[in-house]
This record gives sequence, structure tokens and C-alpha cells, in this order.
Amino acid sequence: MYKLTLFILTTIIMTGCTDLRSHLPQSVTESFAISDCRDLLEPYEEYSKLTIDSRAKVLAEEAEVLNTNATECQKLRLAVLLSHPSNSTSERAKGLELLSGLLKSEKKLPSEARQLAVLLKDQMELERYFLLRIQKLSTTSQEQSKELSDMQLQLQQLKNIEESINEKERAIITPATSNVPSEAIQDSTGR
Repeated sequence: MYKLTLFILTTIIMTGCTDLRSHLPQSVTESFAISDCRDLLEPYEEYSKLTIDSRAKVLAEEAEVLNTNATECQKLRLAVLLSHPSNSTSERAKGLELLSGLLKSEKKLPSEARQLAVLLKDQMELERYFLLRIQKLSTTSQEQSKELSDMQLQLQQLKNIEESINEKERAIITPATSNVPSEAIQDSTGR
């Protein structure tokens, strides 16, 4: 029965049907409603195998279900799908928002589903923290790189000024020998 249900669900998802329950036999629909929160990670695994375009379609279908009095388990399933690493940052933020809402909701999730929601929320918040930290460090790095370039330019300018001053000092201390008569050079050496 489980394999049949899985086959039917996979077939329906792959054919692009939007409302899974309307296409399932009554016995499968009833068992799906009872075990709504049992296999939350299986759709995630199937979602991982899809192409990017197919993933967008699945997310759109799941979001549509949300608009039609979705159960807490359906919301959690969508949050799990939104948490997929291949999704955009905005989709992942929606998943985190959905998880936060589920955990604050007065409607209670089954214990295992709640534990999964807490774990996933914590991981997504940690990932979000690290992404923000990386962005901040990247910005700081770019600013420091610009500062370093500016300082290197200033250092080069100071070196050029120093060389110019040294050349002028040498010109004053050691006059050009071509302008001095040869007798004067010999007299200054003592010969």
C-alpha cells in the first residue's frame, strides 16, 4: 500500500497536477490525511531530484495549498521544501518565516514534526546569521582593501617626494663637476 501511494503521489507530482487529494483514491486520501506529518522528509528527497524549473512549479503548487486552509503539517512540508539549499535566499527566508509562525501557533504539531521544525528553524537561523556575517566581512574586506590601495598610493607618493628631495640635496652638496675648471678640482684635492 505504501509503495502504491508513493507511486501515485510521484506520478501526480511529475504530471503537474496541482491538487493531489482530488486525484487520489478515497482510501489513499484518508490514509494521507491521517499520516499527514509522517513522511515530511520524503517530499524533500524527491524535491532534491527535480530540475530547477520543476522545483519552482512544486513550490508554486505547495504555496497554492497554503492558501486553501492548509494543515499545520502541510505548512511544515512547504517550509521543509523552502529550506532546500538550492532555493533562493528569499524562498529560504519565507521558509524560516513559516517555521517561526508554526512554532508560535496555538495549533500543535505532532511531537516529531515539532522537533523537526525546531531543528530546521535553528539551522536556518544559523545559516542566516553566517550569511549576514559573511556579507559584513566581505564589505569590511572591500573597505580595507580600498584603504590599503590608498595607503600604498600615498606611500609611493611619499617615496617619490623623498627621492626628489634627495636629488636636490645631492645637487647642492655635490656641484656638477663639468662647470668647475680642472685647476680648481686639483687644488681642492691638495695636489
